[in-house]
Amino acid sequence: MSLVNIKESNSKSDINQNICVGIDFGTTNSVCAVKIDEKTIFVEDKKKKKLIPSIILYDDGKKIIGNDVINEKNFLKSIFSIKRYFTKNPESKKFVNENNDKVSPIDIAKEIFSYLKKSSEQFLKKELNNCVLTVPAYFDERARAGIMKAAFMSGLNVKRLINEPTSAAFAYGLEKKRRGNYFVYDLGGGTFDVSLLRLSEGIFKVIGTSGDPNLGGDDFDELFAKKIIRDFFKLDFNELTYSEKVDISKKCKFLKEKLYEEDEFFEEIKIRDLKKKIKITKSFFNQSIEKLLNRTIEISSRLLNECELSIDKVDGFILVGGSTRINYVKEKILKEFSVKIF
Repeated sequence: MSLVNIKESNSKSDINQNICVGIDFGTTNSVCAVKIDEKTIFVEDKKKKKLIPSIILYDDGKKIIGNDVINEKNFLKSIFSIKRYFTKNPESKKFVNENNDKVSPIDIAKEIFSYLKKSSEQFLKKELNNCVLTVPAYFDERARAGIMKAAFMSGLNVKRLINEPTSAAFAYGLEKKRRGNYFVYDLGGGTFDVSLLRLSEGIFKVIGTSGDPNLGGDDFDELFAKKIIRDFFKLDFNELTYSEKVDISKKCKFLKEKLYEEDEFFEEIKIRDLKKKIKITKSFFNQSIEKLLNRTIEISSRLLNECELSIDKVDGFILVGGSTRINYVKEKILKEFSVKIF
């Protein structure tokens, strides 16, 4: 899976008769897109959303997926970040579905793929069978086979698996350059992946990968929550019930995303019977995630050392994943590496 050279079809009849949907199956969210007549079209679900949460809720004999889950009263019972389980044992039946049957991560991913397939068909008003799937570069053969099995079970014919860092490079059109070295920094909701790509004559080769499958935006939310609980409520996060932890973490995810647009604001937060209006600032948030963010820098530096490539030989950093929208992430990378960022 190291070498990828995708050739576009020039035949309209080929495209119309045999559309191939690209699926970015993310830990937190998924995105589907097709290319028709040189135009990239992003699929929207029935709620007109292009970003589809990779979550499922089995509740009272019902199966609810994606954006439909968000406003459900039992939202906290949803199964999140199923992709994380593919690096362990994707066949292990550790969850229970709407019929109280035990199901595996593969079974759950199959349901999400079925939903993505149906959403794509409804949006495009065409039957879809073929797809290209993105997978983390660090996924081993077992994890890749598990993802493919889930997609096949949903009725999709997987034409190709493409490494996520390579797909990111294509998204920026870097294959049009003749050669170069690119560092892909992928910080998503549940995982952190870094890859070093070498481009030669339009073909990318992955020359090194690293990361942490248990580091991402979800962990930032928890650290943010812990600091708020400790500094403003004088409580230990571990003293909270599971439901309380999920509630405050969800709240902190909302506050984090609000900080994308605002430097500071006041927000009312309730913990048990205690309600406070507190000042939320970017500085406060940055302090809460400092330790984990430094870890991403350490992992990035180590990969460069392992590949024996100095930073002056890197043509740029490609930032991928929703968590790279955090301004402090870009600031950290620029401070540490002084490199062009795409």
